This record gives sequence, C-alpha cells and structure tokens, in this order.
Amino acid sequence: MTSSELASWQQQLYTADKALMTMIYTDGSSQLREPVELISKRRVDGSDDSEGKASFILVSILVTNPSGCSSYPLTFPLTNGGLQRASDMAKTFLLNLLDCKITKVCFYAQELMHAILHHYQLIPERGYPSWEVFDPKVASWLLNPDNPPITFSELLDKHLEGRYTMAAAVGLVSNETHLSDLALLDPVMTDLSRKLRQEELWDLFTNIEVKLTPVLSAMEVQGIKVSGETLHEYGGILQRHMAKAEMRCYRAAGHPFQINSHVQLRQVLFEELKLDQQCRGQKLARTNVQNLKSTSEAVLHKLRGIHPLPELVLSFRQLVKMKSTYVDGIVDYITRQGYIHTSWEQTTASSGRLQSANPNIQNIPRQPVDLEEEERSEEQTCSTGHNATALRMREPFVSHDGWTFVAADFQSMELRLLAHLSKDQVLLDIFNQNSAGDIFVQLTCEWLGVIETKVSAAQRDRTKRIVYSVIYGVGPERLAETLGVSKDDAKAFTKSFLGKFKGINSFTHGCIADCQRHGFVRTISRRWRHIKNINSQNFHARAHAERQAVNFVVQGSAADICKLAMINTVHELNRKTHLRARLLVQIHDELLFEVHDEDLSEVKDLLKSVMEETAESCGPRIKFLVPLPVSLSTGKSWGRLQAA
Repeated sequence: MTSSELASWQQQLYTADKALMTMIYTDGSSQLREPVELISKRRVDGSDDSEGKASFILVSILVTNPSGCSSYPLTFPLTNGGLQRASDMAKTFLLNLLDCKITKVCFYAQELMHAILHHYQLIPERGYPSWEVFDPKVASWLLNPDNPPITFSELLDKHLEGRYTMAAAVGLVSNETHLSDLALLDPVMTDLSRKLRQEELWDLFTNIEVKLTPVLSAMEVQGIKVSGETLHEYGGILQRHMAKAEMRCYRAAGHPFQINSHVQLRQVLFEELKLDQQCRGQKLARTNVQNLKSTSEAVLHKLRGIHPLPELVLSFRQLVKMKSTYVDGIVDYITRQGYIHTSWEQTTASSGRLQSANPNIQNIPRQPVDLEEEERSEEQTCSTGHNATALRMREPFVSHDGWTFVAADFQSMELRLLAHLSKDQVLLDIFNQNSAGDIFVQLTCEWLGVIETKVSAAQRDRTKRIVYSVIYGVGPERLAETLGVSKDDAKAFTKSFLGKFKGINSFTHGCIADCQRHGFVRTISRRWRHIKNINSQNFHARAHAERQAVNFVVQGSAADICKLAMINTVHELNRKTHLRARLLVQIHDELLFEVHDEDLSEVKDLLKSVMEETAESCGPRIKFLVPLPVSLSTGKSWGRLQAA
C-alpha cells in the first residue's frame, strides 16, 4: 500500500458505518475460530515463543451506499518481518481506526487491544480512553452472566438460536473463511445490541464495560514489578516451617505418615486416635464419593479441642497453601524483565467483579501472615529486614526507582452501599455524622445499647461477621462455625441484629420478594442476574438463592462503582498529560497506582477527588444517601503501605 492509498483508506473511516475486526494467529486460527483449550493460553507476554501469537489483524470496513452495504477488507501485519515501513503504516491505520468515532466490533476486544499495545510498544499508562470497541463476548455475558460463552461459535449457539452459523472448514482455514466469519460480527452485534436495549443493559454496556476494556488491556501490558529474590527467600522460610510442622504432626500421631494423603490421615484420625468417637454432639461430614469420613478443613476445626493433631494438620496445610499459591504460583509467571502480567478477566464473575488470573494477585493477603514462632532465635529476620515469622506476602511487589505505590481504597464500601440501598436510618446517621470512629464499634453500640468504651473486641468481631454474613449471603451454618457458636445461636444473633436495623431487614426481604416475582435482581447500574431456585420447593436450595439475590445487589453495585472509578481516574490522568502515574492492580474496592515521586502530591489529591465523586457518574437518577470516602496509603512495596 502506498502512502496515498493509506490516506485514501483513512478517509474511508470518516464515512464508514462500522468496522469489524479480528486477530489471526500464526497457527491459522482466529479469535472467531479458536479451540477452547487455547483460549486461556492466548496472551502476548513478550516471550520469544511464536506459538499462539497474533500474526495479523483482519479489518472489514462497512460503508452504506445507494446500492447497499459494501465491505472493504484489509489485513495488517503484527510481525515486522523486516518490513518496517509496512509495520509503521499498519500502526498508523490501526491507531486511527481505534481513535475514530465509528462503531467498531471485535469478539474479545481486550485481547486485540493488548496485542496492539504490546506489538507497537505503546505507553500503556495512557489508558487509551478513546478506544471504544463493542465486544459481543462482553454483551452476551451481560445478558447471561452465569453462563457466558467462551468461544464465538458458543455465542452463536446460545444467543442467536442457530440463525447465524459458521462455515465448515477442513484443514487450514482460508482467508475466505476468515472473511466469512468476520461478516457474522455485524448481525451478531446488531442482535445483541437490540437485546441489551430491551433489557435495559445498554447504558451499562456502553458507559462502563466498553470503556473499561482498554483500561484492562493497558493494565495487563503494564504489569507489576516483582522481586524474585524476596520470593525465593520467602519460599525457603516457608519450606523450613513446613518441615518443622511436619515433624510436630508426626510426634502428635506417634509415627510418620503422609499428611497430604486423605487416606492415611483418615486412618490416623479415626482408626488409630478414634477422634470421631470423642466428638460427641457434632455430626462430622462425609465425602461425596464412597461416603467416607471427611478430613476437610471444617472437620479438622471441629476436632481441634479433642487432640493436638487436627490443629497441627491445619497449620501444615496453611503453610503448604501459602508456598504453592503465593510463592511457587507467582514465581512461575515472572518474566525475564522481572514483571508479572496478570490477566484481568472481565467476563468471568456473575457479580460483575473483575477477576485476576495467571496468576491471581487479588487473593494475596493484605495483612502479615503469622507463622509458628517455635525456634524464633534460629530465624529472627530475613534479608528484607522484617520478622521471618510474620511474612507479608505482598512485600515482593515493588515500585520502580523514583516511583511510589499509591493505594486508593473505598472505606467500608459495601456496608455504605447497604446503608444506601436499605435506607436504614441508624446506618445512614452513622455514615453521615462524618465520624472517624470504628464503624463496627459504632454498630455494636447501636445494636447492644452499650457505650463505645464498653465494647469488647469479641463483640465488635461478632458484629462485623454478622454484617458481612448479610452482605455476602453467608448461611447460619457457616456463620455459626465462624463465630464458634451453635447454629441456633447464630440465627438468634442475626435475628437480634436485624431487629435493631429494621431497614436492612426490609431491604433483604424486598430483594427476595422482587426476585421471586421477576426471577432476577439488579444493581444500581441495572446490571442483572437471574437467580436459579429462587422459587424452589427445596428449602436449602431456596435459602441459598435468597442469599445470592441480596449478595448480588450489594456486591454487584460495588463492582459497578469500582469499575467507574477505574475509568474516571485513568481518563483524568490521561487528560493531565504532565502527571506520571499508572493503574496497576484492582482488588475490588481498592485501586493500586504507581506514581512518580515528583507527582505524588498532585496525583494523590486527584485520585481522592475523582474516586469520591464516582457515585455521581452512576447516573442522574441515583443520588447517594451516604458519602463514599477514599483512604490513601503509600509505600515503595505493596506490602509496606502506610496511611498517606
């Protein structure tokens, strides 16, 4: 293509109706025709392996004229192959295409944006807010969040009832087949758009999910720096503690055995020590297969007071999990440059929450994890300078020289949303008094009628667990286990609490009644979820569905606000080009940024201001009844953040 031809094609963009896009891989498959087993492996991560990499992007420009709609296909290489001029021209056209205002459609748009950012070495911290691409994958997930399609062919089957089908292909897929597949994107997105409008999901799709996609792509390419040396050291510490825990288990059992073997552990617990016979008044769970006595965590918790071994096995399992999840599971994903590029999954959770995968860095604990303190004198500290018996699993994640992490965290967000949604006057008064006190202490005072100085730590903890059992849909059995009380006592506590906070009680009953009537519930941004078994005759199935309904409204609304906060902060940082800051991680109610030290003060003010005003972007029909304050903390490592 000559320069004049490129200019002519770019002019076409301003008169086109829409552009359809897909990526073709080096193995001949595409985003539209891709084996399920390869989807999770498709990630442009900077490695030298060519397998699974995008080879080129296929674009079809649709233009309506008097004779009908015409399509103009173009292919753009994502491999240089020594032709730098061709690569530069492809980059110019693709960036103009993504920036222009015409409708653009791509199945799995996040992956396409990721590939473009990576291949052309664009600056990911910009966020590229103008890259708005309609993604049928996201649209179909909004319509059916519990059973979203994985592949394009699944989408056709699930949502379009066989009206559009993909052509059969034998052997290598030809260019004609790719074009035939690409042509399906237009009627598919048209049909999904109609359904989104019909179900009042269009605003959610266009104003939140579509705008979020380029933000997630940039976060993936940006990655986060990790100290492999610290991780290696943590692995050694945990390995030594595992060996000590193993020996303590052997001493308690009276002989060595395979602790990770359920068969051998079952033999020791129930045949040799006969702990089940000493567990009077409590029914121990059995396995689903073969109906054997379970050695699950719940069973071990019940046996703790009878013999030392169950507690020791729980401690050993915790150490094994920490090492496999937070050390070994992280090390495997560190690139040669010392970064982790987690995948941000937009369409995985039915609640609307984002999920991190490969590796999951959202579940890395914030608080230090205490290890056994035996033989402390042998292992007082590690080279990171802190006590080796209290590991901070976020410590290995570090900022660049001259940069600082800034964590912006919505305070008690889901509880504040519960206050707003329930309109409980007691909760509203607590949050609108601008008190800096402990919210759970204040709730305990209101519930039990005691003064603040008389609230014990146990009472505060009980209040907190009951509140979150309402929000997260925790049943009485699990709450009883958490509180260490009987099921009847757990029910009594919950009944007493809801009796004091009558607005919460009315809200939960209203959610359930609404769901029973319509079959679904909605968040503040109209996100919906159909709740299976809400009218079931089976008590346990119906009770679980009722808890799901309440949980979705609160947690899904929180997800909506957090996504808007991500979009708004990235857009504002992009607008203020002199500021150097990048969004790295989202942990539900918390956003983690990396900020240049010289811009730290201004960026902190910006983040707090923009995030606290996020509720206003939820729409003119929503006026929040409580503030959504944001707390900031800073530090050079993710595990060492201090209040700013």
